[in-house]
Amino acid sequence: MVLRNEPRDSAGEPNPNLYYLCCPWMRRELARLEDAGLIDALQKQLTVDREFAAGTIAAQENHTRETGFLIAAAREPLLLKCLHAHMAYHIVHSDYRLGELIARRLGRLKCPDERCGRWLDEQQADELSARTGDPH
Repeated sequence: MVLRNEPRDSAGEPNPNLYYLCCPWMRRELARLEDAGLIDALQKQLTVDREFAAGTIAAQENHTRETGFLIAAAREPLLLKCLHAHMAYHIVHSDYRLGELIARRLGRLKCPDERCGRWLDEQQADELSARTGDPH
């Protein structure tokens, strides 16, 4: 579901997506959620929920330590874009609350035909199911 890229390409240019979400079904569903206004809703929640904002900032700081830039190369830690980049980060860093909220909106973390789920071993599938409530 997620590939970890090098922080810089062969020419030394930054790669804004350290974690790349490669499941076509999930990318499509996240694009649908973006079109339905989920980024705006999450952005509003970040302005009123200090704990949520603090967790997002902490994740952004962690990502910056790993790569030198924010998730999806955002200009500011609380300026959201690219739900797929935040979802990929969450799959790797399960305690990322913003990712948890996105996962809940998806409703499931495996494609309906389970092409990506086949790559998970049983323990990974159990951990993913426990985090998301999505039975495998």
